[in-house]
Amino acid sequence: MLLALCLTLALLPATASAAGVNPAPSYNKHGQQYTNNQRWAETVKSHLFVNPSGNLTRVEYYNGKVIVEDYDSKFQIQSNRSIPMELPIWGGFYVGESYNFFIFGQKNPEQSNDREVIRVVKYSKDWQRLGACSIKGANTYEPFASGSLRCAEYGGHLYVHTCHTMYNNSRDKSHHQASMTFHVDESTMQWGGFYNVGFSNQGYIYVSHSFNQFILIDNEGHMVTLDHGDAYPRGIALFRNHAKAGQDNLFEMISDSPFDENYGKYGTSRLMQKISGPVGYNDTGVAVGGFVETSSGYLVAYNYTGNYTSSSVPRELYMAYVPKENIEGAYINHWGFKSGDFTDKKDVNISNPQLVSTGLDGGYMLWQLMEPYSNWHNSGFESNPSVDKKVYYARYQPTGGIGKFRETIKVSECDAELSDCQPIVWNGKVVWYTTGEGDKVATIPTFYTLDDSGVTAHKAAAGAGAPATNLAYPNTQTVLLDGKPVTFKTYALKDTFGNPTNYIRIRDIAYYLNGTKAQFEVDWFYGSVNLIPGQPYTPNGSELSTPFSGARTYKMDSSTTDVNKFWEPKLKPIVLTDDKGGGYTYYKLRELGEVLGFNVSFINGQVVINTNEPYSDAQ
Repeated sequence: MLLALCLTLALLPATASAAGVNPAPSYNKHGQQYTNNQRWAETVKSHLFVNPSGNLTRVEYYNGKVIVEDYDSKFQIQSNRSIPMELPIWGGFYVGESYNFFIFGQKNPEQSNDREVIRVVKYSKDWQRLGACSIKGANTYEPFASGSLRCAEYGGHLYVHTCHTMYNNSRDKSHHQASMTFHVDESTMQWGGFYNVGFSNQGYIYVSHSFNQFILIDNEGHMVTLDHGDAYPRGIALFRNHAKAGQDNLFEMISDSPFDENYGKYGTSRLMQKISGPVGYNDTGVAVGGFVETSSGYLVAYNYTGNYTSSSVPRELYMAYVPKENIEGAYINHWGFKSGDFTDKKDVNISNPQLVSTGLDGGYMLWQLMEPYSNWHNSGFESNPSVDKKVYYARYQPTGGIGKFRETIKVSECDAELSDCQPIVWNGKVVWYTTGEGDKVATIPTFYTLDDSGVTAHKAAAGAGAPATNLAYPNTQTVLLDGKPVTFKTYALKDTFGNPTNYIRIRDIAYYLNGTKAQFEVDWFYGSVNLIPGQPYTPNGSELSTPFSGARTYKMDSSTTDVNKFWEPKLKPIVLTDDKGGGYTYYKLRELGEVLGFNVSFINGQVVINTNEPYSDAQ
């Protein structure tokens, strides 16, 4: 029997056309809700944007993969591709005017200023990797921890507002968490500096702890950030930078501010909502869901119990507005209302809301009704189940105006769900998508469109002629083996995301590894494949040839594989079949490397096998 092994690494962004493409299933429903007992947000995993063709592109991070799907005007998938995770922690995605950006990170347990902690990767609009910016040290123990990440763009600069845990301090040896803000020159992909990463000589755009982060560049070109803080300060904190964005240095010092000495040097700050409770107490009873600019000011949407100590107090829906012309001194307009103000359901939690601007003159706020906190706090079901699986929505005015003026503001409802996909405006309609059902069951997307006529649901459709999912396709793969390139004739299987994964015959890899530290023999032992590490490989004449032509079906193999005549559970083979029904067993490359003792990695777009290094899970 002929054998092969599987190359499971993500390679260059691979694209599939509409014929044979299926939408990727995932679970993002209620993803805009805070996690960890509703204390802090997470990084945004689901994104939707209008692509250069005028249609929609979905970008989502799910189960360790980054998927990119293009849809036509009828929500039929047209193509998809995969983007490699270049560092193990997902940070975020941003659609720029000329480029698309992915942000990844990794922990820094040694607290080394030489360790890369964040990488910003630039892609062209046709998904070619163009470069990256590497940020090292940065007083970062873990990037993106206990918060989110959002971006803005102005004058060829990318502005990133996120959070991190910092190096442990000399006082209590704790890794304290705080906001983190920096910018990158898009043309050179050079790091342009931090506005604060928690060093003692900085006090600029610093919120600790910061449980959610928003950023925008306003109509006058000023960077404006919003943070959900539980300590310094304890409240929803807005900061507007004095200097205009788009230049290398935003540290333009203006007159001092009564709010804070350091903030006043560089900008203007205001608490949009003070939060009750002691400084640094993680429970705030708040979740922030939306931040937009209007023609006259800035508007924030959030929910709040008003009582940080009790999970039984229902969360009410709030908007807060401050005018641009007098951020420090103007009265903050607040509008709040309860579930009983617009439904017959009283004392029910209102979800973390979302805002979508349709222009400086207003837009929509969207929200749901959620189960009482105590019902889902430690349940085994979906973390934030909705009460009635409906989305409620209303238009907001440039100065807010929902709640206090509910007699004149129409609150509508529809059968829908929300997710961490920020709604956008497309072809004159608001659009977003959700996936998932029940207890974390992944599904393909359902798109929702909203206009003056109401909300319409659209189930994502597969590309015409989508093939069976148990087919393997002929391909080739070049691998750098101990510094020398070798090319394998492979078969590619498409995973549930529609992305190709190459598989290589084990006799081919045994042939090439012969004479190295990782050489191994292939034989049989009581009807099972038996691999013998350290022994020279004995060729049988079938090496470097393909036993198939055209696409082949495959199935999971229930047989065992032995290493030195002992069953090895780490090896989980599959079987391809030929025209006569004969079976051919294949293995995952990383599983084989772990068992046989050679390293497999992915470096600068190249799959690398090093027989002089032990196996490592690191990429």
